[in-house]
This record gives sequence, structure tokens and C-alpha cells, in this order.
Amino acid sequence: MIDFETEFDPERAKSLQIANDLRQAIVSGRLRAGERVPAELQLIQQYSVSRTTVRRALADLRSEGLVEVRTPKGTYVVDREPTASVTLRSGDSAVARMPTPAERHAHELLKEGEPVIEIHRKNGKVEIHGAYRARLVVE
Repeated sequence: MIDFETEFDPERAKSLQIANDLRQAIVSGRLRAGERVPAELQLIQQYSVSRTTVRRALADLRSEGLVEVRTPKGTYVVDREPTASVTLRSGDSAVARMPTPAERHAHELLKEGEPVIEIHRKNGKVEIHGAYRARLVVE
């Protein structure tokens, strides 16, 4: 058995709690798409934590694709409503995965933390779609 000596980091625990609270507000609809997340200063005061702790929580939510930073306006809930339909026909297949850095650069509309849907067409062509904007339709 491996004995891990891990030190408890109360600041990390607090950032996880802040991220969990904000995530729940987003999932429940209390914070809606396009709505501004409480300012860093407000979160610092509300949770009695450092700016680093709040930024770590917001970074977690950014990496999950739930929020985006609009400099200098603040942090906003991402609109995840699909905007395009992608049709899968007989013989096609789809795989969801995280994009490579090159794909993220090539597809400028991909949000931080947004997965892609890779469509493999029967004819051998491969298409990449941002998962938050694509609605799959099966024929």
C-alpha cells in the first residue's frame, strides 16, 4: 500500500466550495446564460478569501466551459444553447473529445473548456464541431 502524505490546503478547499456554489447557481438557472457572475471583490468579501482563491474557482469554471472572461467587463455565464444542427446518416459516427491546441487555434469560436464533436462520415471525411453549438440529428 502506498502511503501518500498530502497536506490539506484550506484555500484550495475554499476555491472548490466557491466553484461548486457558482456551478450550482448556473445549473439551477439562478445564474442564466449571458449573466454576469458576481465580481471578484464581491466573492472575496462573501467567502472571506483571497483573490487567488476566487480566481482559482473561476478558472475551474472556465476550464469546464461554464463561464468566460470578457475583459474588462467581468466573468459571464456561457450560452450553451446549440446554434447548428449536424445530421448523422447511416454509416456516420461521432466522437466527443477535447480539442488539440491546433484545433482550438483553427476553430476560433471554441470556448475555453469546450469539447468538440468529431464526425466521421461514411465517405471518409472528418468534420469537427464545437460541442456547445452543435445539435446532433440522427436520420
